[in-house]
Amino acid sequence: GLATMGSSIIGIVLSQMAVRRIERTSGWTGVPVLLALHVARVAGAVVFALSGNLAVALFAYWLVDGARKLNQPLYDARFARAVAPEVRATVISLRGLINAGGQIAGGPGVGAIGNRSLRAALISVAVLLSPIFPLLGRIKAKERNTAYVHHRTPVHG
Repeated sequence: GLATMGSSIIGIVLSQMAVRRIERTSGWTGVPVLLALHVARVAGAVVFALSGNLAVALFAYWLVDGARKLNQPLYDARFARAVAPEVRATVISLRGLINAGGQIAGGPGVGAIGNRSLRAALISVAVLLSPIFPLLGRIKAKERNTAYVHHRTPVHG
């Protein structure tokens, strides 16, 4: 119960921070917030894996779980804005299939690592979550360049 309560509190705090960030940003794209949430998930997973202290491990668990819970609705909102309505359902379905495929492909490997070392398995999960960083960075840079071009382009009318 304590783990669930702490996770919920961390989730509420993170969601309030995200809402404030979103409200301050005109033309919100969600990429900086999603990037921060993924950093929290990966860092929290590594801290959890390496922790020898219950309090630190519990806090890391709360951070990972809170960030994971907030990530999905923000990701869905970002995704809905980026995908054309006529193909959105198909792309969302494909995203679910790719997610399931990744879990099927990666799960046995992580399980095999876990048979030797639980810490190594937990760190391998953090490593498997890491490829999102360059992708989000690329999207952020592309959006920044697009915003700069649109901002600098004179309006004729």
